[in-house]
Amino acid sequence: ELEGGVSSIDKTQLMEETSRLLKSLKGTMFTGCDMNTTLDDMSYLSEQCDYVLAAIGNPDIDPNVCTAYGVVGALEAALGGEANCEGKVLVVHGCGNVGATAAEEMAKRGATVYTVDVVTERADVPGCVNISGVDTPWWAFPCDIVVPCSKSGLFTAEICRTIDAKAIIGATNLPFASDEAYAAAEERGICYIPEGVSSAGAVIADSVEHFDKE
Repeated sequence: ELEGGVSSIDKTQLMEETSRLLKSLKGTMFTGCDMNTTLDDMSYLSEQCDYVLAAIGNPDIDPNVCTAYGVVGALEAALGGEANCEGKVLVVHGCGNVGATAAEEMAKRGATVYTVDVVTERADVPGCVNISGVDTPWWAFPCDIVVPCSKSGLFTAEICRTIDAKAIIGATNLPFASDEAYAAAEERGICYIPEGVSSAGAVIADSVEHFDKE
């Protein structure tokens, strides 16, 4: 755990160190916006090196929103199309730029969306029900799909043995805390769509930017 939390990080120093690393790799690696980084961070980093893909210079594109729409597309597909979203129940864990957008869009499609975030007020998403801080843990809410958009390792073995959901589809990288946790979900017949598929929206935008920066 980082003492003082994310807010204690010197973002300027972090971006400069990242720039040095990327320059040393000479174009074999690029980076973009992700959890706890902002478009301003990416803009500053892009001034230090050329190996940034985050819609720099195009204010009409937000990589976080792109990621969210990838999640929405995966959810629609899993539910059998946009027309079948109405009446379905989702629990969105993590209501940052990605989770909040995905939650609001699914609510617009008629789904009942429960939202939860470690920062309670962030889960106040239009059209959704904020369950942060309630007595019932988020994984105990009966739902069709849990949508992880927060930290890695969210699903422990204990949670996977008791979670009341049919599927896990979201944007979180490496959502299972262990092989045991994944096995527990699999044994219970919970459908899991790998985040490399469901959160590919920003990667698609990045690939376009890589070949046509304008």
